[in-house]
Amino acid sequence: MRQDRIRLLEETLELFRDGRYECEGKPVVLPQSEDELKTCTVYLDDSSFAQAEEAGYLPYREDGRCEYSCENIDTYGMARKWIGEGKIPADESVAVLNFANAVHPGGGVRKGASAQEENLCCESSLLLSLESAQADPYYTYNWNLHSYMGSDAIIVTPEVLVIRDGEKKFLPEPVRVSVITCAAPNITWGMEGMSRQEYMAMFRKRIEAVLRCCAALRYRHIVLGAWGCGAFGNDAVQIAGLFHEVLDTFRFSGYTADQLYARIGFAVLVRRNTYNFDAFNNVFGKKEEQPKSVLAAIRSRHSTRIYRNGPIAADVLEKILEAGRLAPSSRNLKPCRLITTEDRETLAKLAQAKKAGGAFLSKAAAAITVTASENISDTWIEDCSIAMSYMQLAAEELNVGSCWVQIHLRKDADGNDAEDNVRRILGLSADMRIVGILSLGLPA
Repeated sequence: MRQDRIRLLEETLELFRDGRYECEGKPVVLPQSEDELKTCTVYLDDSSFAQAEEAGYLPYREDGRCEYSCENIDTYGMARKWIGEGKIPADESVAVLNFANAVHPGGGVRKGASAQEENLCCESSLLLSLESAQADPYYTYNWNLHSYMGSDAIIVTPEVLVIRDGEKKFLPEPVRVSVITCAAPNITWGMEGMSRQEYMAMFRKRIEAVLRCCAALRYRHIVLGAWGCGAFGNDAVQIAGLFHEVLDTFRFSGYTADQLYARIGFAVLVRRNTYNFDAFNNVFGKKEEQPKSVLAAIRSRHSTRIYRNGPIAADVLEKILEAGRLAPSSRNLKPCRLITTEDRETLAKLAQAKKAGGAFLSKAAAAITVTASENISDTWIEDCSIAMSYMQLAAEELNVGSCWVQIHLRKDADGNDAEDNVRRILGLSADMRIVGILSLGLPA
């Protein structure tokens, strides 16, 4: 078996030297030369990423959510699947994480080994860059550490051509991906005197390094996996949990993972048993929607200003309104009146009620204007604010995007009072005060 894998690797490398291969009797010409495919960049520290973070960095999007998934599939297989779905823009590349050996390019691929890195090398041009002179500083740096723990150093190979599938059969056309090469800590021989807490802090920093690299280089579609949970001896349950913690708190230039990335997938191929897959699938796999706890809704809620087309179901909208009606008020006077708008023309007018910060109302599926009569209660601002907050949390539980549009104490472009504008648009009497408008829509 090892000899077979060695021959397979040699054949793959020979094809890249020739610049062509044959699939089902048809010649396939490779779009890049062998020398071009050796191109890579080594990042031994965080300085380059820090510069990108500080240089007026703009996120992938202000609103929306990163899509997470876990599948029983190999690394390149997940990347090819995403590309085949046609959802990756032509000017973007899927970045995949190579579970690297810290000191040997390609791990044991030259000796016929068959872990994740070795398979990546046998199926693509990756080894050309890892064995190039450009990659030498990475391996020299790690070698001089004299540690099995590796480092946060990274090799980025921007152009990798995948020519074989997971069964090592040729693809009808090569698929282009980018590869992030970084070694997980290897605890097969112990933790080198570190406490468990120190070790997990180091692994956390390693995950952050990969995410910072992807953010700085603007990789938005990322394939990860059970990193270090095979031959390197790390426990998949702990590492899946660590990935979740990092992604939940990660920030780059102040932006969250939801704002930085479009899609993060965990490719965890089931081989002998399902332990690794189950661990990551339990955290990142798609599950039937369960109602969120109040604290979960509070943690996950964020302002959503970009919506996809489509109405909000009537029963869902009614549940959001019910949350507002059930909100507490001073002395239980219940002064709030909730006015729903779904008419596009009216939404467009409301979008112009104040100078800035409300234009997205024109694209919303619905809006709820939160008003109250100041003749009923002198705490109308507080009461309306509580009602607005309750409705935002209800919207979050129901997977509806929301954003608070402040109206009270705001003016339009001509200096007119925004409350007067809303009263005119909705035909409200002068005693009705408006705290704000809750914009609602299906998250993009």
